[in-house]
Amino acid sequence: FADLGFEDVKVADAPSDIGFHKSKELVAIQDLSLVGRRAINALHFIAAEAPRKDSWDVDLGYFKWLSAFSGSRNDKHLKDALREAQKAAIVLNIIDAVDSRKDAVISVPLLSTFVMARGRLSFKLPDEIKHLLQAPTNAQYLSLRIGGVFTSAHAYTLYERLLDVRGAGESAWLPISEVREWFKASEKKTLQEYKFLKRDVLRPAIE
Repeated sequence: FADLGFEDVKVADAPSDIGFHKSKELVAIQDLSLVGRRAINALHFIAAEAPRKDSWDVDLGYFKWLSAFSGSRNDKHLKDALREAQKAAIVLNIIDAVDSRKDAVISVPLLSTFVMARGRLSFKLPDEIKHLLQAPTNAQYLSLRIGGVFTSAHAYTLYERLLDVRGAGESAWLPISEVREWFKASEKKTLQEYKFLKRDVLRPAIE
């Protein structure tokens, strides 16, 4: 960042890749905008470098650079994105192989506390998130450099959802209902038909 950020080189133009291994459990998020996705991935990237810590404190400029937000002075928009990340959650299903009565469903926010002040950002994460960063399961490499290129949340969603088939180069056949859920499209009547889902969501995301 010292070499690139202050020279107005965006994270998308970094000469080497910047990213982390993201657990598949952290991918199934529907309630995040493009800025929110960039922000939470930047936070998780920072935390993944030292996942045993109780809290993290970084230069705000560094965080904004990782979030592809470095060209904007609108910190209110960034604060709104962090609040959005606090409201978004992942759902973890804990299955007991011996006693099904001990099965549990846990809803965990992606971000707990954050403080932006005097050019610094400090934040805390729930223990369950810290565990997934410390010992990621079914993890795939997520690039902040690639994420900095996207101009829509749908494109970022598609990128994250297909990370686990990147090595194979293709996926198995997927139910349209499942793909529709990736984009929370089932809640929109106009996207119930596949031709509209393809026209309004999939094709623009791919482009």
